[in-house]
Formats: sequence, C-alpha cells, structure tokens
Amino acid sequence: VAEINQHIYEDFDAAIAALPEKYSGEQRATKYAAMAFKARHALYMGDWDNAYQYASNVITQHGDLEDLTTSSVLPSHYKSVEAILSMENIMPAIYQTEGRINTELLNLYRSGDMRKGKYYRQVTASISTLQKGGNNEYRCTFRSSEFYLIAAEAALELEDLDNARLHLTTLMKARYHKNIFPKEETKVNNMNQDELRQEIQDERFRELA
Repeated sequence: VAEINQHIYEDFDAAIAALPEKYSGEQRATKYAAMAFKARHALYMGDWDNAYQYASNVITQHGDLEDLTTSSVLPSHYKSVEAILSMENIMPAIYQTEGRINTELLNLYRSGDMRKGKYYRQVTASISTLQKGGNNEYRCTFRSSEFYLIAAEAALELEDLDNARLHLTTLMKARYHKNIFPKEETKVNNMNQDELRQEIQDERFRELA
C-alpha cells in the first residue's frame, strides 16, 4: 500500500508540474485541480501532515469563498469564486422537484446558517427539495471550501487545535449571518479536541451535501 501510495503522489506531482495554471474560457484540469485532488487523497489516506500541507497550498493559491450573506451565487456554481474544477456529471432535473432532503441533514443547520435557505427549498413544513439540479451550472468537482475543511481536520489530528479552529471558522464566517457568526465562533473556540472533531464532520456534512 505504501509503495502504491508513493506512486500516486508521484503522479500528482507530475501532473502539477505539467498542467497550466489556467485555461482561457475552458473547463479543463489545471495545476490547482491536481493540487486539490492530491489534498483530498491525503485526507482519505489519513496522511495528516501531507493533507494539511496540500490543503494549505490550495487555500493559498485558490482560497476565495462566496460570502453567502451578500452573494447570490451558490458555492457549487461553475462561475463561483470557489470553483477550482467544474466537470462533474449533473443530476437529472427530476431530483430538483422529487428529491427529499434528509431530516438529519436539515436539523444540522443552525439558526443564522445561510446555506439552509440557499441550498434547499422548503415546500411544506416536512418537505424540502434541492435548489440546484438539471442544468450544467452546478457541475462542481473541486471548490475551495472543501480545502478549509481538509486543513481543519488534518490540523486537528495533528493536535494543532488553533489552526483547526482558524480554518473552520474562516469557512463558517462566509456561511453564517454576520449577527450570528460571533456566537458560533465562540462555541468553536471553546471546543475540546473530540467536540471539534465532531463539529468539523458536521460542517463537512452541511457544506458539501
């Protein structure tokens, strides 16, 4: 496994070296997309040092976030400032009207979290559906918010709680109403390692669902 993993990292490094920083008017893989893929791989392998380093590199090069308190653009939109690579196949339009959002997920969104109203559409008291689906505008492969979550999780597992909190709250600031965020930030800053691990997992569920 270690040998195969080393080959995978070498392939990523070769791709990062060979790919351009951007294409003009085309959605194709870039240097930053390969860097993002490398960070995600390191996270899934539990390679915390590399996951933190690579996610930090992505944030440094492509760390813009949509401020949902002011922006009408969803973070998963291909024209979002967060978009690193947008090449996924899109779910059929029927999901937008027929899909039902899991209650467990909806209950994770707190008061003041702008995502609940922007990601989903409440139809009745018990039924919510998706805001996106059925067109090519939401073909998100990699976007910058994921790498704040990767950096936060990796820092936590490296017992660097200050940086874990910093990356997590940086993302949360762009997602919560400005009057609510300070309270949420205080909660995060008072969490111990186990509480913070759960919060990062919950925030990943809220953000990337």
